[in-house]
Amino acid sequence: MCVSKMEGLYIKFGFKAIPYEAMPRYFQRISNIFRIADVIRHSGEELLVMKME
Repeated sequence: MCVSKMEGLYIKFGFKAIPYEAMPRYFQRISNIFRIADVIRHSGEELLVMKME
């Protein structure tokens, strides 16, 4: 998992962000919690779940 602004760094090492539908249920729950917290924080960031290709 990483914050969206760090995606470029992870891509350099062979990782790829996976869509919400492809995430295991655990990561879907964490992603939902992050979205709720972001509504409160107003940071505009997104949590990405990365998978090595």
